[in-house]
Amino acid sequence: MLIYVIALSQFASAFMFGGVAVTLPAMGAELAAGAVALGLVDTLYMGASAALLLPAGKLADATDKNTLFKAGLLLFAVSSLAIGFMPSIWTIISLRLVQGAASALMIATGMAILTDHAPPGRRGQAYGISIGAIYLALGTGPLIAGLITQHFGWRWVYIASFAPLAASYVLVHVFLKGRWRPPSAPLDVLGSTVIAASVMALIFGSAFLSLSPFAYGLIALGVALAIAFFALAEKSANPLVDLREVRANRTFTNALMIQFLLYSAALSTSFLFSIYLQAVRGFGAETAGLILVVGPALMALIAPVSGRLADRYPPDLLAGSGVCCVFASTVLATRIEADTGLAYVLAILIAQGVGYALFSSPNMAIVMSSVTRDKTSVASALAAKMRSLGMVFSMIVVMVILSFQIGSDAVVDRKSEFVTVMAVSYVVFSIVTAIGVWLAFRERILRRSGA
Repeated sequence: MLIYVIALSQFASAFMFGGVAVTLPAMGAELAAGAVALGLVDTLYMGASAALLLPAGKLADATDKNTLFKAGLLLFAVSSLAIGFMPSIWTIISLRLVQGAASALMIATGMAILTDHAPPGRRGQAYGISIGAIYLALGTGPLIAGLITQHFGWRWVYIASFAPLAASYVLVHVFLKGRWRPPSAPLDVLGSTVIAASVMALIFGSAFLSLSPFAYGLIALGVALAIAFFALAEKSANPLVDLREVRANRTFTNALMIQFLLYSAALSTSFLFSIYLQAVRGFGAETAGLILVVGPALMALIAPVSGRLADRYPPDLLAGSGVCCVFASTVLATRIEADTGLAYVLAILIAQGVGYALFSSPNMAIVMSSVTRDKTSVASALAAKMRSLGMVFSMIVVMVILSFQIGSDAVVDRKSEFVTVMAVSYVVFSIVTAIGVWLAFRERILRRSGA
């Protein structure tokens, strides 16, 4: 039962990222909110969630992950319900910040709790179910939220999510006992602040890259703060992340690097192909949505299976196979044209969907099995942060190329240039995922060569 409660929390967190976007036009019309304010509804949630992952993971390992998971679940449920009744856009934006913080608590602790409670021979399956729930939310979220918004109004997207979350909290409160203990050493407040500010700057910079030149300054600030974080971590007596341990644990570091590289090609696919199918090919929004759901649907179906396989076979081989599939999809996408057949587009989406499904659960098994039990929350948080940062990198690449090729012009007026944007973007992603392929099989190659 615990597996499914945690899977529901992962579903809710991903749903509030992917599904809420379709409610924004209706929300803006009712509350007279501008484009920037509506952008903050989405961006602030993602920013708070990604920024607080590492501090939440460190706090969970130092105190009690069960208690923090329950706190995050309750806070997420209450803030979701409250958003449905808020009269102004700025109170909603404030609550989305709270919701993002609650999401960070759940994400940082969820996989760690599964590691504690699932038997060693079934952990891959547990990870697969949880990750499958994330993909299910990303795939069905826009459809579910769109139907609710159309028939009942945007507020019910938030209100309706309260009941299953509240029921899950009751079950977790009864069956998952907390054992809170004070931290044995002071938490790294400075490091937490610096890395949170770095991630927020990177996410906001990437989100507003096409709207303002100041976004480039935010990205530069985010990179500078990330460098400062690493410098502080080297000198701190109790750092947020012990870089010496990370460097010494080559299996852990390798899995995190591959996670970042692979997700660098993830977020851009839905963005680029959504515009391509509608503005270039002329499909309606509903048809484009049905085509794009192919990838997430395959991820949701296959991820639990790949998790079970990771319990029986070497997870690095399964994860490596997934990396190869994603690499193949990026190479195929470099050949996209304005009149490319739908079968070719589907082949790209299928290859990518199968790739991520094969990769995610086994790679999480590698990450979580490569650290001691007292560091599982930080490991889970780092894996999620690499996923988020990979997606941010993906959008930065696309937005920079878009700004040079098209600028502020409408895509429908610059179709050939947009196809060029896609091709160039996927050349970059092919190079990035090729590095991921090399990292995925490097250890096996070195062992066979006797190095």
